[in-house]
Amino acid sequence: MKSMEREDSKMSNLVFKARIVFTWLARLFAVCIMIQVFLAGLALFWDSARWASHTGFAKFLMIPPILLLITSLVARLPLSLRLRSAGLIGMIALMFVTAKLSSNIGYLAALHPVIAMIMLGQTLSIARMSHALQNSNNIPDPTANPIKRSKCMDEAGCPSFLRP
Repeated sequence: MKSMEREDSKMSNLVFKARIVFTWLARLFAVCIMIQVFLAGLALFWDSARWASHTGFAKFLMIPPILLLITSLVARLPLSLRLRSAGLIGMIALMFVTAKLSSNIGYLAALHPVIAMIMLGQTLSIARMSHALQNSNNIPDPTANPIKRSKCMDEAGCPSFLRP
């Protein structure tokens, strides 16, 4: 399996394994966020006594982002992934603030589910980027031009409106 092969022989075994763990931690955290949203839906639409499970599970949700940040350091991941991992910790902190102070902050409490959606998107992005790094030992540049040159751009036989 290509993802399990080390392309860089200089990469230590610990760094290699930490990168695999990082990818799986990111995936696990994404699943945990989905479970948390499901628990909120149960409490909101089915039985309000289920808020206890939503609140209890929230206490567990602080652990994966901390492990992601630590693992990103051990795995010697690029700064962008380390900063994104740290950003998840900040988002979790904001989630706790919006939940605990909901009666005091009024409309700002409505940011709670918005932060959850952003956190899920960021976690999935982290998982994709780390998987790409694991498979190619290279992270795609998000600032790169996504438009690829077609054959027609290089050939004189293209219609004039297709030529650069």
